[in-house]
Amino acid sequence: AAEKAKADAEEKKRLAQESADKAKADAEEKKRLAEEEKARKAEEKKALAERSKLEAEEKKRLAEEDKRLAEEKKRVEADAKRMEAEDKKRAEAEARRLEAEAAREERSTRRVVRTGDAAAVEKAAAATASTASTTVEKAAVQNANMNPIFNTAPAEPKKAGTAVIMPASNVEEARKDPRFASAGMVEEAKVRVLAVNERYPYFGIANNGCGNGKYFVTGTLLDTFDGMAYGTNVVLRIDDATLGPSRSGANLSYQQLRRAGKSPDGTFVYCGPGNATPYRPH
Repeated sequence: AAEKAKADAEEKKRLAQESADKAKADAEEKKRLAEEEKARKAEEKKALAERSKLEAEEKKRLAEEDKRLAEEKKRVEADAKRMEAEDKKRAEAEARRLEAEAAREERSTRRVVRTGDAAAVEKAAAATASTASTTVEKAAVQNANMNPIFNTAPAEPKKAGTAVIMPASNVEEARKDPRFASAGMVEEAKVRVLAVNERYPYFGIANNGCGNGKYFVTGTLLDTFDGMAYGTNVVLRIDDATLGPSRSGANLSYQQLRRAGKSPDGTFVYCGPGNATPYRPH
């Protein structure tokens, strides 16, 4: 009986020790898990703060970039408007100067002609034509002097044109010109621009395929075009004057042109979108 009591006591003591050890191990495990959870939360908080900081910096960078792009766009638009206004002002001044000079030259060569005096009429017409040619030549020379980079045109044309300038007082007379017919031009028109205006009177070719071009470019041919010789005046009705850009004094090669009509003095008018590239005469 004594041995059994002793054995029971030892078993009770062992079980108590095991329970104590288990409780201690559980407490240590709970403490370890709590520390790990605390460390994990601290790491997550740190990562969240870092991410928020990066997002704030990126948001700030994007805002600054948007602001810079808006300012750049505003500056470019302002420069474009300023250049357009300056070009328009120069073109209008050049047009007024040419009109005034033409009027002065015409007054200086005007003569009183008796009705029926055919020889005198022919002489007066020749004098007027010579005056117009001289005015255009002076304008071309002055434009070249104002823009030395373009002042490389040859003194003589490379090839002679075969087309004859035929003035017309009405559309019926204009139709007598064999070139007064709708046609697209394969060749490019190499032109020295004299002026850009918003209006120009001419007799239109029926079904010419032209749009409603807002700009009329008056220029002188730097090479043969549509049968016309170097030095012949032409007018181009274009949709967009900024594509070349078409401005007074520029030497440009225009593409995608069509015959549009002719003016009363015989100057042929062509139309197109305004596509042009700089041209340097050889």
